[in-house]
Amino acid sequence: MPPQVVPGSPQNDKQVYNMVAFLKSEAQEKIMEIKQKAIFAYQAKFLELCREKQGLVDAEYKQLRNNAYIQRLIDSSHKKAAVNGSLISLRSSLVDTVKANVIKQLTNIEKNAQYPALLTNLIVEGLISVQEEKIQVRCRQVDEDIVRKILKNAEDLFKKAVFEATEYTPVLSPLTIDTDNYLPGPYHEGAIEYCLGGVEVVARKGKIVCKNTLDARLELAFKHMLPYIRAYLFGEIPKKQTNGELPHHLTNF
Repeated sequence: MPPQVVPGSPQNDKQVYNMVAFLKSEAQEKIMEIKQKAIFAYQAKFLELCREKQGLVDAEYKQLRNNAYIQRLIDSSHKKAAVNGSLISLRSSLVDTVKANVIKQLTNIEKNAQYPALLTNLIVEGLISVQEEKIQVRCRQVDEDIVRKILKNAEDLFKKAVFEATEYTPVLSPLTIDTDNYLPGPYHEGAIEYCLGGVEVVARKGKIVCKNTLDARLELAFKHMLPYIRAYLFGEIPKKQTNGELPHHLTNF
């Protein structure tokens, strides 16, 4: 049997003291171990949260940078569009000015000595275009006397032109002036409706109309010569040089 320790003896007190000291030491080691594990867990969780938050912040600022870049592109595009629109408007205004100057120069053309010959040629062109037997000529009221004098000559020139081209003389009733439907009067400042001159050749009670007025000719000339007019006013636009190869975006997709 182990020796019995008598309570209150010095030997017993020493053993109890040693036991308590041992338990305290074990407790302190356990506390330190738990603290170390808690610190490591805290640091790991803290680093994980920091990385997560940093990722969210980076993504947010990346999106903000992208949005700012896109907005700058949009603003730049709007500014370029505004500048181009102003430039186009200015160029269009200058072209309209050229057209207005031409219209002013054609004012009072009926006083020009070559105007009867011009009307004759316009009537002949209209007759060739319409190719009907019964035809009327519409003109401005101020041109009526001139047109009446040249109708017979226009008929003869038309028949001659057709015969020389086909060896056939067309049947054509004497030309008359459509006095019920005059063309608008000459141009003047502020005029809304006007006619610069020329004629309209009509047949079948107005169902067939060949507009051979100077207004129609002017519109046609500006339509076909607009690139040359712009080049004259603003200079030639340089053409892009190419080596004959397709662009990158068309060869790599």
